[in-house]
Amino acid sequence: MEPTDLLEQIIENNRKFVGSGGGGDADDLVSQKAPVAYIACSDARFNPDALGSNLQFAFKAYNPGNAFTGYESLASMEYTVAHNKSKLLMVIGHEGCGAVNSVVSGDFRNEEGSLRVHLDVLYNQLRDYIEYGEKQKMDSHFYEVMNVDVQVRNLLRNSPTVRDAVERGEAMVVGMMYLLRKGSEGKLVVTNVNGKDDVRSIKKLVPKGTPVERGYANPMPFY
Repeated sequence: MEPTDLLEQIIENNRKFVGSGGGGDADDLVSQKAPVAYIACSDARFNPDALGSNLQFAFKAYNPGNAFTGYESLASMEYTVAHNKSKLLMVIGHEGCGAVNSVVSGDFRNEEGSLRVHLDVLYNQLRDYIEYGEKQKMDSHFYEVMNVDVQVRNLLRNSPTVRDAVERGEAMVVGMMYLLRKGSEGKLVVTNVNGKDDVRSIKKLVPKGTPVERGYANPMPFY
């Protein structure tokens, strides 16, 4: 399809969206309310409806690899904590992440421009895990889970706004994986809470029945 064909499709989709009332009521849109915030990978296979489709439910940030590699994504999380009083902050990774796999394989070195800069930072964040994983012959899922751990750690370490809210008990940072495997397509599982990355500790911090799944212990835990 040509770009103009895709634009035509978008406009038609939007007409249907507005006609169905999906945009909400203007009286309710004077200011935003976002009790939840998340950073997720830009990957088109991630469907945000997996979290629910409530209007104004979540403040959102996206980039390749759901990574805090600069000010922009950190600023999004800080803004929503400070101004929306968001209480649940999520870092959502996914299976089959192209950004993570490219820094593990080294293919990211073929990229250019801002993408290369972003992936350079992500590589440096994951370098110790890559070296460990190569020695232990880990599969791609290991790196994807470790990346979520690293990004939760980055958020807590690099944002005093978020860290202070967590320490006051006003917010929680939850790492999650969005599954693409057969039979679990679209399922979200918790892998980290407030930097805690072992299953026993995580289960103490989440509601009973919450799916908690890591698959791998973190060889370089935060705490």
